[in-house]
Amino acid sequence: MGIAFIVWIPQMMYWYSITGHFFVNSYPDEQFFWGNPHFIDGLFSYRKGWLLYTPVMIFALLGIPFLFKKLKEFSWSILIFILLAYLYYRFMVVLVVWRIFWNEIICGLLWFTFNSNGTLIHPTMES
Repeated sequence: MGIAFIVWIPQMMYWYSITGHFFVNSYPDEQFFWGNPHFIDGLFSYRKGWLLYTPVMIFALLGIPFLFKKLKEFSWSILIFILLAYLYYRFMVVLVVWRIFWNEIICGLLWFTFNSNGTLIHPTMES
């Protein structure tokens, strides 16, 4: 925790020198809409939808149950894989409840794609 604080000291000093406050809300007009997530849009939208632009991942997601049936001796590693997939899902939830889920500046759900494709491709390779 101390190291994290030390890393943030330059940022807080910069904010203080510019605004007079140590903590600044960089996104004052932005917010999360937890009651209106864009799951379908985040997966299939032309605005950087994950499965629209990475369709091979559909096979990876469909391969998870087959992987568990085929490789019972690796059940612990498969359960760890499913846990990682769940964590990626939780990360996607945060991305799709943002007001501008496609994130015009960066790459939208491409963040999710970079982080998840390497792990989620495993069922496709084993099936």
